[in-house]
Amino acid sequence: MFNQQLACDVKFKVGQSRSPVGAHKYVLGARSDVFFTMFNGSIPQSNDVDVPDIEIEPFKIFLRYLYCDEVLIDTDNVLSVLYCCKKYNVQSLLTKCVDFLKDMVSVDNVCSLFEQAHFFDEKQLYKSCLSFIHRQGTEVLQTDGFIKLSRACVSDVISSDSLACEESFIFEAMLRWAEAECKAKNKTVNDSNLREILGDLLFLIRFSLIDMSYYSSNISTRKILTDAEKVGFFQAISGTVVSSMKFNSKKRLPPRERVVKKFQNRRRGWMGFGDGPWE
Repeated sequence: MFNQQLACDVKFKVGQSRSPVGAHKYVLGARSDVFFTMFNGSIPQSNDVDVPDIEIEPFKIFLRYLYCDEVLIDTDNVLSVLYCCKKYNVQSLLTKCVDFLKDMVSVDNVCSLFEQAHFFDEKQLYKSCLSFIHRQGTEVLQTDGFIKLSRACVSDVISSDSLACEESFIFEAMLRWAEAECKAKNKTVNDSNLREILGDLLFLIRFSLIDMSYYSSNISTRKILTDAEKVGFFQAISGTVVSSMKFNSKKRLPPRERVVKKFQNRRRGWMGFGDGPWE
């Protein structure tokens, strides 16, 4: 099937080693619009095609699926095969890869899969991983995977009203993430640099929801916040309305509580107590 002795009319040079892999333009073009355009466009592709960004084994697995509909993905090759699917727009195998990844999600690997979904712009997997993180927030935010997330991914995690985690845990997780970023950028790990690294992410931490005792002992004594912000949060935590704060102060509702609240709101509307917000 991938042997040039079988009348193959295209040869791929795959991976860094440029290993030769033969195939048939007609078969590839019938399964992928990218291949069809490549071989039948106004400027047809040469019979030798360089594929330096994919290693030979996942590329062969990808080609085998195009020929035989055989799915040979596993935990070691699934991300590489998914990359092939994205590159050559083979949606049927892409769906199988995404379903495989969704089934293997765990507390230990969800951040890695979440970051990969972001990198590949795979929205379905991204949404599934994000939902898992929100449900298992306390456990996930304590993993090493969390501190390796990109800034965009971290923002999506902690900005959510559905994140099931105490705010003090979120604060500590964000400090660990910022410390890792400081080290990666060869910056001294101190409160000033941590605040600089956090930037706008700091405003997504809902300090006003934190217990007064924890806030007094672990936050107010540090220089992560300005003096004015510290005073504002002392007031907010003690019940004083502070309108000038830039920080989010909305209570987080874990997914289960959000479902219960939504049902209660709808029931309230059905019973005639106002319209009942349909979130």
